[in-house]
Amino acid sequence: MIGCQIASNNKQSTENKGIMSDKKRKRNPNWDVIEKRVLRECIQEKLEIIENKCTDTNTNKNKQVAWQNVLKCFNELNQQERSLLEIKQQWRSMKVDAKKQLGAYKKALKSTGGGGRPPSPDETTIKILEMVPLEFEEGENMFDSDTITQKENQKSNQPEIVIEDINDIDLMTEIDKPVDDTHTPLKSIENVSRNQLKIKKRSTENVSNQKEKKNESAKSHRDTAIIKLMEEEHKLKMQQMKEAHKWAKEIHELKMKKIKLKNMLLEIKLSNC
Repeated sequence: MIGCQIASNNKQSTENKGIMSDKKRKRNPNWDVIEKRVLRECIQEKLEIIENKCTDTNTNKNKQVAWQNVLKCFNELNQQERSLLEIKQQWRSMKVDAKKQLGAYKKALKSTGGGGRPPSPDETTIKILEMVPLEFEEGENMFDSDTITQKENQKSNQPEIVIEDINDIDLMTEIDKPVDDTHTPLKSIENVSRNQLKIKKRSTENVSNQKEKKNESAKSHRDTAIIKLMEEEHKLKMQQMKEAHKWAKEIHELKMKKIKLKNMLLEIKLSNC
């Protein structure tokens, strides 16, 4: 009796293991190029909502609705039905792959060795760069010696800003106020220095804000220039391929004419014989 019970338990555990292994074996099919293109087109319509960096309640609700719309759009156009989790994971992986390709392309452009121009990124990378250019902004490495040297050179080349125009009413009042015996000069100096510190702090913040705006505009111009270069390179490649196809076609036609002429000569020789 005990032996039969042990055998039945072993059989049941074996069946459970088989079911678990079948579940583990189940794997969703890989994404092909057409599926990725369809996903990009569906996300493009809701891109502004999906890529919004705010995390408040209303924004999160709008994102959920937008993702549901993307899911519906994708499954209507695509043959293989996908889940919302699959779509989100694929969009993240597409952006990561695009960043890697663009980083490798920039690194190859900056290399000083000889050789031809590196191959431009694929169509998917270019499209994603156009959709979310802010995702491709490079952060500065605080431990990179080259970055530190560049910062020091920039600081040394920039002239020191001295603000002489002080429009603070309290400061002008303190300066113009005559010093008498009852008023301690030390206190007026302290007040003046405090006001000067406030003005310097405000001016420093304004300068830093202007620098940030300039850096952002420079990055956007740089990304736009890279996109234009890649598009021009792609157009040139397509033009070269068309020309090569045209030449190959003409060469083939000439070869066929040559063969026909040879056949005609052979027929003439045979008829004369």
